[in-house]
Amino acid sequence: TAELIYDLIMRCGDAELIDTDIAVNLFTGIMTDTGCFSYNASRPRTFEITAQLLQYPFNKDTVYRNVYDFYSEQRMRLMGYCLHQKMKVIPGCRTAYIALTRKELEDFHHEPGDTEGFVNLPFSIRGTLVTALFTEKDDHVKISFRSRGSFAVNTFASRYFSGGGHFHAAGGEYPLPLDAAVQKFTEMIQQHKDEIRD
Repeated sequence: TAELIYDLIMRCGDAELIDTDIAVNLFTGIMTDTGCFSYNASRPRTFEITAQLLQYPFNKDTVYRNVYDFYSEQRMRLMGYCLHQKMKVIPGCRTAYIALTRKELEDFHHEPGDTEGFVNLPFSIRGTLVTALFTEKDDHVKISFRSRGSFAVNTFASRYFSGGGHFHAAGGEYPLPLDAAVQKFTEMIQQHKDEIRD
């Protein structure tokens, strides 16, 4: 999204609109969209735009630390809870997921952004190629999908979860209850397990 905004500004001939604050915001968007440039979706154009943004006077390391290294106590406790109690592995599918209820989020005094990046936590398990994060909302279940290797989570999200996105990063939603969304995911991922490869 940040790349699209940058290109839109340039195509409109408004390059002078980009000041240091806007450059920091665009850089932050690209950094988070690409997982710090670790996803295969990063293209040469991504790096070209980033190089232009880095010409503005800001410290990219400070931006990184502000996004990834400074968390609230409740976020850290929620992360520990997810890893210890909520992360589930689907045997034989190279897939893992985390599912959080509204009550669990309330118990940890959840603030917007506290679960940012949690969908990537299961990738630390050797061999995991697909991950999902289910978050129970008031009227639906929000789902984030990530993949590594050959599995297109955008197609999967579109087909089963009214969603879409990028090849390796997508989102979707499903009607309540949370358990039904998780069950649907588990059933569908098992049907596609032969497509999940390095």
